Formats: sequence, structure tokens, C-alpha cells
Amino acid sequence: MNEMTKEVVKATETVSEAGGFLSQLHKDASVAESYPFKDGAARPLSAEEKEFFNKNGYVVIKGLLSQDKIDRYTQRLVDVCNGDVPPAKHMLVMKDIMVAKGKVQTDKRVEKIQKIQDIQDDEVFWELLTEPAVLDIAENFCGKNMKTIHNMIINKPPRVDGRHPFHQDQLYFPFGPDEDIIGCWIALQKTSKESGTLAVIPGSHHSKILEHGDIKNIDNLNLAYFGALGDIGIENRIHFEAEPGDALFFHTHLLHGAGRNRTEGFRRVYIVHYASSECTFRENGEAMASIRHYTQVRGQESDKPRTI
Repeated sequence: MNEMTKEVVKATETVSEAGGFLSQLHKDASVAESYPFKDGAARPLSAEEKEFFNKNGYVVIKGLLSQDKIDRYTQRLVDVCNGDVPPAKHMLVMKDIMVAKGKVQTDKRVEKIQKIQDIQDDEVFWELLTEPAVLDIAENFCGKNMKTIHNMIINKPPRVDGRHPFHQDQLYFPFGPDEDIIGCWIALQKTSKESGTLAVIPGSHHSKILEHGDIKNIDNLNLAYFGALGDIGIENRIHFEAEPGDALFFHTHLLHGAGRNRTEGFRRVYIVHYASSECTFRENGEAMASIRHYTQVRGQESDKPRTI
């Protein structure tokens, strides 16, 4: 259990109740009818891209990162997973639950790792977190002063389940406004429905934060992989099949998830969230977030009270 999960579980009886606790932090969060895009972004979104984002809750930017950069970051991931490069300070290297339970057997270290998280203190991954092409677009959502508030690389190995039920990422962020936060998903290799690529429910970002918890009919969920409860319109989902370097920027209320890996290869993607440096904590949010690592990636820190 990582330290963030321990902090949440302190306020609940079990890990399974933690999803409900997180949901309650956002019970008063509002959703803007039209997204308040920020002026002056280094790479402004076009009118068509803004319209698509407002309607669907995400926008796709094809080929945002070059193959050379993808190869560099992927090799760093493999080196960390294999133990050839030691984990940086604060970095979590997490085994897949099926490997940990012995349900999937492998002698290859890289095939045991489900993800690495909190990569901001690694010198190579810092380049990834501060990629100008990514930050230039993130400015449309966060403005000129922004922090990374969550970052990880998914290394979904062969033969594992690896599903993440449909959920809203804002659940995990105890601050707002929600429209000053953006998620970004970048493929590090070709992804497909068979490899468990990202799936989204277009338009679901117009919903408030739903109640989340354990999804009882899915076995082998990794720790704290909560899902939205009730009828979420899953029949409307679409799968984002991507080429290396393709990026999807998404609203933190957008319902999204990932399927099982049915291939003999990996499904590797980079996921990062950025927020305006002036986002402020919600009630009870500061205590839960005291062990998170919000790191300035562009512009200046805020000196206002209760900002992240």
C-alpha cells in the first residue's frame, strides 16, 4: 500500500471504503457548461478543437511527441523496471496484482511491473514531465503557472488482467477549480482494444463527481483502482487506438477506463495531470494531500493561502 492510500484509509475502515470517502470531498464541486479556456497559450487550441473538447470532454493531438523521444522514455522505463536504474526519490515501482499473487508467473523483472508513479525526481523523466509540446497545450487549461500533480507510466505486462474500471480522475485531487486541471495520456507504443487501450465515454465530463468504490464483478483489480458506481452509460464508450506519440488531453470529470491486456506484448502509456498553481484545497483536502508531490513545471508558484 503506498503512502497516499494509507492517508485516505486512515479516514475509513478499509481500502474499499476509501472510494466513497474521496467522492465526498467533491460533493459540492460544480461543472462549467462551457470550458473556460485560458488566453495566451503557447499553442492555442483551434476553434474546432475547443468545440470538440466542450462536447466530448477530450481532444486528440496526433504525433505530439517524436519517435526518438518515445524511444528514450521507453528505454528509461525498461531500465527502471529491470532494476538497471534505481528508482528516484519518491518513485513507486508497483507489481501487477496478478504477479504479486502468483497468478501470472514470469522470470523477467520487466514483466512483473504494472506501473511506476511519481517520476518527477528522475532526471530523464523530468524531461518528459516538462516537454514543451505538452506544456504548451496544457496552458489552454491551466494557464502559464502550473504544477504536475500526478504522473505515472503504465507498463501493463503480457497476460495480466490490468483493467481499470471507468472512473473520474478528479476523485483523486482534493482541490480545484476543476476547470484549472487537465489530464494528458500519451501512447508510448501502438495501442489497441486487444492490448487494453484507453476507453472514454464522450460527454460524461458534464457530470459531477459520481460515487466511486470497488467494482465487485472484476477480479484482480490493482490497489485503489476504484470505479464509478451505478449506470454510467458504458454502452456509449469508445476505444482510443493510438500510435506512439499520440496524445489525448481530457477533462478530469470524463469517465474513462482501460481493458485487460489480451496480447503477448506490453501496453505502455504515459499519464500526467497538470493544475494551475493557484488551485486551492477543498475542505479536508490538505490533510489527505500532505504526502503528495506537487511540483512546479512552468511559471511561478502561488503565494496565496491554501494553494497547492
